[in-house]
Amino acid sequence: MSVRSQRSGFLGEALYGFGVSIVAAAALAALSLILPLQTVVRILIAVIGLTVSLRAIRRSNEKTGRIVVLAIWGAMAAGLWTMGVELSFYAAAHVGMAWLVRSLFSYSRLIEAGLDLGLTFVAVGFALIAEARTESVFLACWSFLLVQALHVGIPQIAGRWNSTGEGLPEPDPNREFEYAYRAADEAVQRIACRG
Repeated sequence: MSVRSQRSGFLGEALYGFGVSIVAAAALAALSLILPLQTVVRILIAVIGLTVSLRAIRRSNEKTGRIVVLAIWGAMAAGLWTMGVELSFYAAAHVGMAWLVRSLFSYSRLIEAGLDLGLTFVAVGFALIAEARTESVFLACWSFLLVQALHVGIPQIAGRWNSTGEGLPEPDPNREFEYAYRAADEAVQRIACRG
């Protein structure tokens, strides 16, 4: 697991989600003229899951495992496609794969991955509500990706708890070094004044 190197803000993530939603709605309208609707929806789910995963990988400092993760992702996506599983399971599997990739490449602690999983469940809920009320692919995608954009705040929220869960902030190694340096400097000055 690695900490994100190129942190993007909520606005950047929300704009990314808006763009993906527009493209998904346009692709659905265009492709549904030549392909069955179920096939188009499956393609869009896979492509959106892949773009979310690629975005997480691209923003990570972690260089090892990228090709392996993408190969596993591709194999799982191909397996889901060829098995012809039910659409709800197909979508849940892709959402789960995108969550797993983001957790592996964006977070350094288990609590962060857990918070992201909770956020993913909320995002799926909002997407289902938007789709049920409006029957709009754009609004369903936008709702999902907009809620997912909140993941940029997870490291700060998780940073409030230490590993014991007591709600204390984790020690900052840089600040601890600074305190130790000052104490050592003061000790050396005291010794020098005595000598």
